[in-house]
Amino acid sequence: MLGTVGIISDSRIVDENKILPSRVYEVFDGVDFIIHAGNICQQRVLDDLASIAPVEAVAGDLDDPNIFSPRLPRFKKITFEGFNIGISNETPSVEVIQTQKINILVHGSTCVPKIEESQELRLSLNPGTPFGSLNPKQSNGTVILLKHKNNLLFSYIVKL
Repeated sequence: MLGTVGIISDSRIVDENKILPSRVYEVFDGVDFIIHAGNICQQRVLDDLASIAPVEAVAGDLDDPNIFSPRLPRFKKITFEGFNIGISNETPSVEVIQTQKINILVHGSTCVPKIEESQELRLSLNPGTPFGSLNPKQSNGTVILLKHKNNLLFSYIVKL
């Protein structure tokens, strides 16, 4: 069975005229669902992503609690192809990872894309930001694609 998840974080769209890069729509076309790991800043970002696929999201520290807190938690656990995915803008404690039996952690906040493995986690995924980080070496925006095929996981950082 093949399943694909589009992963994005730290869109940080505060300007009413700013929109997600068009490449986000191209890269996420055909995914089963999208994870947004917080620092969304505008509801329309989630609405735009939902036009591509269903969205699972958490609030980040830049998200207005009056807008997002009633609906979006700071941490969420979902299941994908038998794997428990923890979603949080900040990296949760090892205790939370262990008690929630998280296999894959999706997080953001740093705006630096990174894929890691550790003893606690099968995968730790930080998609960076779709607008590029403040680091000149990472001027391209990034997202991650997570694919499951024949009980194997594949993750890719995609430059936009």
